[in-house]
Amino acid sequence: MAHSYLHSQDTTTPQCPQRTAKLQDSGYSFMGIQGDTYAAHQDLGSSGSCLRRFSAMPFLFCDIGNSCHYASRNDYSYWLSTNEPMSASMAPFETRDIPSHLSRCVICESPTPVFAIHSQSQRVPACPDGYDLLWTGYSFVFTSADGGRGDQQSLQSPGSCLEKYHDRPYFHCKDHSHCNYYPNMMTFYLATLDDYTGFEKPTVRTLKAGTQRQYISRCAVCHANLYKQTANGPSAFFAQVKKL
Repeated sequence: MAHSYLHSQDTTTPQCPQRTAKLQDSGYSFMGIQGDTYAAHQDLGSSGSCLRRFSAMPFLFCDIGNSCHYASRNDYSYWLSTNEPMSASMAPFETRDIPSHLSRCVICESPTPVFAIHSQSQRVPACPDGYDLLWTGYSFVFTSADGGRGDQQSLQSPGSCLEKYHDRPYFHCKDHSHCNYYPNMMTFYLATLDDYTGFEKPTVRTLKAGTQRQYISRCAVCHANLYKQTANGPSAFFAQVKKL
């Protein structure tokens, strides 16, 4: 069995795709932490990215003096966001407003491995013959924030295929619940290459609000259908299983 981890990017609990089973009720979409200037990234395609409970500071640290410390330093946690508008004043979220900015998630079980494919174009790619589509989205690669911290998504992982495009798809929290979108936060997506024929120099562009989606690669998340007949017989995955 394989697991897939679906993030709604809004405040509703996502539904598991067809032919998958829900393993965990709704959680919160967790991207990682930064402590003592070191970062720990959670792949959005792994179970560690769907925490049952939210805290601006979901971790503590322990030293060799047999003492542990919680929310006592300027560390960070990072969370996938909704498309809720940010404050015009750029003030940190009020505690009561945090839930409206926080993406929900669910853990689903698939009978076969789950993977993402990317078209590098505006066209949604088709799953290979013998494989079923779970969802489509936008090709999410990398984020950066404080201290040169960066989180990379494996392009094989379903976490690299976000269903919705947001120009600010995550926020971060400091201790004492200071959560916000900050000016040094950047998000990297795979670009569409429909206009390129080979190895020519890329054309410099600045994309204004409302035009970005047409330049962001589309993706699909697939899994093998054990019983699907293809032009060449049973599914490729089932054929491999029979050889074992």
